[in-house]
Amino acid sequence: MVILEQYGVVRVQHGSGIYVVSSENASALLKEYDYHQDLQKVVDHISEIMERQQYLMKEMKDALDTLIELTRRD
Repeated sequence: MVILEQYGVVRVQHGSGIYVVSSENASALLKEYDYHQDLQKVVDHISEIMERQQYLMKEMKDALDTLIELTRRD
């Protein structure tokens, strides 16, 4: 409730209840939340790509090491 109160969405009146003050502020808060969720999705996606990149770099290094080892046998 504190966050909703800070954003001016509701007003808490002790002993009486919680009152909606602004649906516009509620809408703005939801938009901001969605925006941050979208940003987090992009960050997570980039992290996944970087993990795959690290895996592929190790695979490439292993393949190169094998190639070098095979060419030195001759």
